[in-house]
Amino acid sequence: MAEYIAKIGTREVTHNNSLAKNKLKKALELFDFAGELSQTMSLERMNKKKEIQKLLNSV
Repeated sequence: MAEYIAKIGTREVTHNNSLAKNKLKKALELFDFAGELSQTMSLERMNKKKEIQKLLNSV
């Protein structure tokens, strides 16, 4: 779900920055929630969060 929302946010960057920011922030929240639920470290999840954060910083 988080990946899907992140993709929507990525597509919206060129059309609607505020919507893109909201979607990307929500994706980060979902990745954080997944980490809390699983109580494990995931390099894949960390890398995806890093990519989303970079995109958020550029918007």
